Amino acid sequence: MVGDRPSTDGALAAALGWPFALVLSGVAGPGGEEQVPDPAPPFVADDLAGLCPQLIRAAAG
Repeated sequence: MVGDRPSTDGALAAALGWPFALVLSGVAGPGGEEQVPDPAPPFVADDLAGLCPQLIRAAAG
C-alpha cells in the first residue's frame, strides 16, 4: 500500500498485513505534519516516481 500519512495509511497497511510504502510528497517528512516513523516503513521515497524503482527491485526478488 502506498500513502503519505503513516498514522492512517501505514496503520491500515499494518492492519491488513500489507507492506507500506511511504511517499514524502504529502504530510510526512521534514517540515510536514507527520514524521517518518522509527522504524521506517520498508519503502520510503520523495514521491511516487522515486518509489517505483524500489518496488520493481523488490518484486524482482
